[in-house]
Amino acid sequence: MTAAAPELTGPERALRVAAAVLLVVSIGFGVVYLVQGITGPAEFPYATNSVAKDVLLAALAYLIVRDVRRWAVVAVPLIVLAHLAMPLVMITTALVGGPDGIGNIWGSSPPVSASTFRLGWIAADLAVVVIFVWLYRRAYR
Repeated sequence: MTAAAPELTGPERALRVAAAVLLVVSIGFGVVYLVQGITGPAEFPYATNSVAKDVLLAALAYLIVRDVRRWAVVAVPLIVLAHLAMPLVMITTALVGGPDGIGNIWGSSPPVSASTFRLGWIAADLAVVVIFVWLYRRAYR
């Protein structure tokens, strides 16, 4: 007979909660991108890649929710990597002068300007990085 695993620590539980939030948010974004790809205005390459990205993020978050002690060591760095890559691409395209439109997401009447949208998205991605790194470090010091 094997001994039961010790109860999760507070930081481990907090990391699981953050992963559960990311899981729900990623599923939500994936559904929205899929609907936009089917009904418009999103173009199929954007919708396809966005859904695939959010499926992978949801899967990584699910692994942490399922067994934080087993999977956090693998999933957290990959979640952080993805959320660092997105701002780097957005900053690079802004600096190099890439397209500044968001019409393939919102259609003809976006709720904010492309630059405001970009800054908000960068801030959200960096918040995910900070939260996951901080929680991981607290859980596994």
